[in-house]
Amino acid sequence: MSTRTGGTADLPSTDDDLLDAWRASGWTVRQVWLLYLEVGGGEPLAEVRRRLDGDRDWRGSDELALVVAVNEALRQRGLPALARHPVLDRARCDHGALLTVAR
Repeated sequence: MSTRTGGTADLPSTDDDLLDAWRASGWTVRQVWLLYLEVGGGEPLAEVRRRLDGDRDWRGSDELALVVAVNEALRQRGLPALARHPVLDRARCDHGALLTVAR
């Protein structure tokens, strides 16, 4: 585990960029979940909590919706968006319209 600078504090880094980005955002799981639902996510709060705890790996549209929600949390804090994530790479190839929402 390395250390990344996020905002004003040094945050422990994991192998999961989404988890690191969520931690840097300062948002609660519930806040992220509410936005995740707004952008099309369909998992219940408990499943989003498990994903953000690193206990579950998602694929497809639910992961993309979670990335969009975390990116928005970062943006609202004045931090750069999560630039690299496998689901964003797939979205660039498969769903250009969805990527517009993720930016």
